[in-house]
Amino acid sequence: MSRVAISGRSPGIAKRAFVLSAAALALAACPAAPHGAQAGQPEPSAAGAGPVVTVALGDRPLGIAAAGGHLYCALEGTGTLAILDVATHQEVGRLALSAGTGGFVRTMLDRRQVLVLDAGAGQLLMLDAGVHSQPSPGAASPPARGEVLHRLTVGTGEGRLALGDDNQSALVTTGSQDKAVLFAFQTDRGIRPSRTEIPLGTGQHPARPHPIDLKGGLVLAPSGASGEVQTIQLDSGARSALGSLGAIGSLALGTVEGKPQVALLGDVAKKELVLADLAKGSRTVLGSLEGDLVDIVVDPDKHWAFLAQTGSRELVVVDYAARTLLTRLQLAHAPASVALAPPVPGEVWAAGDDGALSVIDCTGALPLVKTTLQVGKGAHRMTFWGTRGYITNQDDGTMSVVDRIVIR
Repeated sequence: MSRVAISGRSPGIAKRAFVLSAAALALAACPAAPHGAQAGQPEPSAAGAGPVVTVALGDRPLGIAAAGGHLYCALEGTGTLAILDVATHQEVGRLALSAGTGGFVRTMLDRRQVLVLDAGAGQLLMLDAGVHSQPSPGAASPPARGEVLHRLTVGTGEGRLALGDDNQSALVTTGSQDKAVLFAFQTDRGIRPSRTEIPLGTGQHPARPHPIDLKGGLVLAPSGASGEVQTIQLDSGARSALGSLGAIGSLALGTVEGKPQVALLGDVAKKELVLADLAKGSRTVLGSLEGDLVDIVVDPDKHWAFLAQTGSRELVVVDYAARTLLTRLQLAHAPASVALAPPVPGEVWAAGDDGALSVIDCTGALPLVKTTLQVGKGAHRMTFWGTRGYITNQDDGTMSVVDRIVIR
């Protein structure tokens, strides 16, 4: 097991020291934030006094996840992973990644480990978030926060990462796209996970990787040929063809009581939203799309799916248990990224590249826009911890911290 322990210094220091085990790979030196900004230092909010505070991070922040009282944020421009204290936003360490890596940073469901897809190095990294019980007398010391538990080979090239809803599995696709790699983790995360390659089929592949999903032991993925979509049952290997689309946009599985019931598919060539009923083997066009379907988030409790489109201020909401298009929310901006904001009361956040964030109340019979806030500009990723939401703003090199109590 390869382990890298990261040691912190006094807050506000942009470059951090690393303590390396003999088996670990060397970490690159960590550059400071651009334009003289010191990473992790609060700046005045772009929205003025109120629920949003802006924190300087560095060059092109994107993927972000919260675990163990810390934020893990990938900086694409510098090829590093910044680790920040969730309360003070001060940087406590950095880990070197490949240049251009940044889109996929996830936490396991119990928020004890963080997964980072380093596409340039062809690796999936599992980091320990430092949430431990006291070791028994004589037991080995628990790993340090931010320690790299595993570097798992996945293959090079831009890819996608999907986590299973069992807290035990992760699925990765890479540049070749003719296969996916499944990792099955043990309860003891120190044990190296099993690795299984799943063929997706051969055929014409697009320039950008397709999205994938993994829920209830079922994989939703392209089948290799242009526009073909399939499901793969992990326990039996059984495959079901869902038919062909003109061109695949985003896709997602909808579950009811933990079991996948439908597949939501965006056909970006025909500008259609398609629902595939997995039990019946039927397909229904739920409605038209104004733009390309770029992001989907599923609320498994409400059985709703929220779908963002490029170039459209419309957020499409589907009641997938009822197999119907529920509503089309008109926002004040074009959303490019959506996220489910736990815990109850349920909210969905929709962020646009222009710097607007819509907070949507999901507690009623229909979703309603609660408020719209100004955050930073550029592509976004979102994560949540306690009463705060954290949004990366790629173009601005910042993170917006939103106080959820203030906006309620």
